[in-house]
Amino acid sequence: MKEALKVDLTGNVVDVELVADDAPDITERYEPDPENSEELILVGYLVAKKPPEEVQIYKHKWDFEAEEWTEALTPEEIDAIKNTPTPKSPIEIRADQLDVRTLGMQDVQDFTLQQITTIEERTQGMKGIDDYTLELVLVLQETVNSQVATIEQQAAAIADLTARITTLEGGV
Repeated sequence: MKEALKVDLTGNVVDVELVADDAPDITERYEPDPENSEELILVGYLVAKKPPEEVQIYKHKWDFEAEEWTEALTPEEIDAIKNTPTPKSPIEIRADQLDVRTLGMQDVQDFTLQQITTIEERTQGMKGIDDYTLELVLVLQETVNSQVATIEQQAAAIADLTARITTLEGGV
């Protein structure tokens, strides 16, 4: 069995059909006449001749005079196809999401470091403050330092995941 392309009377491909290996390159296709079911009318052809492999054809069209496959699209239509952006793969989408999260975490880390600096500056300027208030400030500073460490760990984990994704994509 081999593949044959069904074409209409203008040469445009309308379907694909399997035919015997010894089928002729071109066979007429007939269907019953809608107005007279006893008569058959020519509706197209089965073309078993393979399209050329050395030429890229985007939309096949049979040229009845030359008895060969031609391109049905205009150069502008082909350019539009070639210039259509390729949709991102799920891995690329996930990598973009990780990049956004990493940037968001960097903003949080920057803000937290600003708060630590402000607390340290205010702590230095607080002479005569009672021990309890100073203890609260130090606990808050420890908490902020702990959050910064957690953010740094998460940023490292995201960087590791991004590297793994890049490796899975073949180093793109």
